[in-house]
Amino acid sequence: MPYAWFIFFAMSCFIAIVNLDMTTVNLALADIAEHMQAELSVLQWVISGYYLMTAIAFLIAGRAAEIVGRRQTFLFAMFCIVLGSFVSATASLPLSLLCGRFIQGIGAGCGFSVAVLITIEAFPPKISGRITGLIITVAAGSQAIGPSIGAHLIAYYGWPYIFWINLPIALLSLLLALWLLPKESHNGTTFDYLGTVYFSLLILSSITLLNNFQQLRVNAFLVVALLLISIGVLLLFFRHLKKAASPLFSLSILEQRRFVAILFVRASSMFVWAILFFILPLYLQDTLGYSVLETGNQMLMITIVFGILSSANGFWMEKIGTRLPCALGMLCAVLSFILAAVSQIIEWPLLFDLALILFGVHSALIVSGSIHAAVLSLPKVHRDSGMGLFYSLTFWAAAAGAAIAGFSTEALLHGWVHYLESGDIAMTASHYAFASLMGFCAILSFIAGLATRHFPEG
Repeated sequence: MPYAWFIFFAMSCFIAIVNLDMTTVNLALADIAEHMQAELSVLQWVISGYYLMTAIAFLIAGRAAEIVGRRQTFLFAMFCIVLGSFVSATASLPLSLLCGRFIQGIGAGCGFSVAVLITIEAFPPKISGRITGLIITVAAGSQAIGPSIGAHLIAYYGWPYIFWINLPIALLSLLLALWLLPKESHNGTTFDYLGTVYFSLLILSSITLLNNFQQLRVNAFLVVALLLISIGVLLLFFRHLKKAASPLFSLSILEQRRFVAILFVRASSMFVWAILFFILPLYLQDTLGYSVLETGNQMLMITIVFGILSSANGFWMEKIGTRLPCALGMLCAVLSFILAAVSQIIEWPLLFDLALILFGVHSALIVSGSIHAAVLSLPKVHRDSGMGLFYSLTFWAAAAGAAIAGFSTEALLHGWVHYLESGDIAMTASHYAFASLMGFCAILSFIAGLATRHFPEG
């Protein structure tokens, strides 16, 4: 494809916006809560609602790209990003902010996997590994500067500016896409509208279930009803996929053990990532007394390492495959969470810094490694819908992680307050609750790491 590096730049602008939103908004939670007098349950939806709509949109957009083309799908995604950012920036009530975040999530889901595939296929296949690494470097670089930019915008201008900053980048990407991307014709295939309804209901009901799980004791009927609805919709969705002439995705994708292993590892990684990025800013600011700027600088350790190593991992994958890098990535996650837990119990800050650096290494190896492994494992005819499924499950895991982080932190804190009998109970309980959550993440990361033995070798 001509103008490959111009295409890379256009898609990179979009990828940068998505990743800026994933890091800057977390830093603004405390300010948003104060400005709008919002409770933690509402803050969960600011994060998990974005992931929810993204998870729904990924698979639908992947199938749409196979039918109407990647160009039309990407242009629609850019429209949603612009509209969602404007609505979020001008929001004065929690409901309007949530609407803006939902629209942003639709845009992110419709455009991200399409942008990745457009970029990879614009270059020769023999360098697909390094191009994947460069794409993730852009994503990681955006995450690296995100906390710093977000912290300064929030501190000096106010939280709405973390959304205003999206608009000029989005418009630049939109103009380049209109110029560079070739027009594609409809391939005549019928879109799976019923499958789309089932899938959307499944994601919505399951994430709503997780966000309301803390009400089990006071409203068990709601929780049980949501659980039964989720199970019922899941069964109906898979029954539909078996019978549909043109399903949302082919079930043959899930018959590949390698691809299923890749899905499990990436979803697990995103799950613990969402837990960490939800709880870390709140823990640093509310428990340890960090300012928003100090919190941004602390989180910068993760994203800087992520950015530096992602590109190098792209070259490494071309030589040795994805199995070893991804196995090492999951090992780094295990060590990171163990060190984070221990550092808060013995109060050793340098150990905590090392934990954040190791999580950055984990992110660099797993994100680029899992994407490259997934692309290699999928037949070209199902690549768009397959990568849509890949990202849908990834972001569903992120939404689940944010939801679980919210209610589990409150439950752990309540439990430790009752268990402890001496000292500064509130402060000590906070440390122990954070350490308990990190321990859980370490166990899950270890289990997921075992599945990397199915990843492609060089």
